[in-house]
Amino acid sequence: MPVTTRVCSAENLVVHTATGQLEVADIQAAFDRMLEDPDFRPDMNSLWDLREAAVVSTPDKLQELVTHVALSREKRGSRYRLAIVARDSVLLMLADIFKALASPLPFQVKICRGFDEAWDWLQADRPGNVA
Repeated sequence: MPVTTRVCSAENLVVHTATGQLEVADIQAAFDRMLEDPDFRPDMNSLWDLREAAVVSTPDKLQELVTHVALSREKRGSRYRLAIVARDSVLLMLADIFKALASPLPFQVKICRGFDEAWDWLQADRPGNVA
C-alpha cells in the first residue's frame, strides 16, 4: 500500500505518508479509508507527506479527486486545514494545481517543503493556539 494513514485524535490531525509510485486513485482510496476510521472526526486537519513519493497524475485526475472530496463534504467536514509536504518540483506543481482546483471549497490548503513547517501550521489551528 503506497499510503499509510494515522489518525491522531489528540492533535485533531490525520497524517498520510506516501512512498513510491502513487496514482490519484491511491490518494482517493486513502481518503476513503480515513473517513471509515473509527477515530476519525469531521473537520480534522490533514497532513499529506509526499517527500518519498512520486505522483503520476494529470489535471483531469486531480479534478476528479477534488470533486470526490467535495462530494464527501458531509462525512469529511468543511472547516479544516490540509498541508501537503513535497520537495520534488513535479510534486510541488501538482500540489499547486490541486490547491487551485480546491480553492472554491471551504478548507484551507498550504504547500510546504518541510514537515515541521506543515506541522506548525496545522497545530496553530488547534483551540488554545494563536495562529
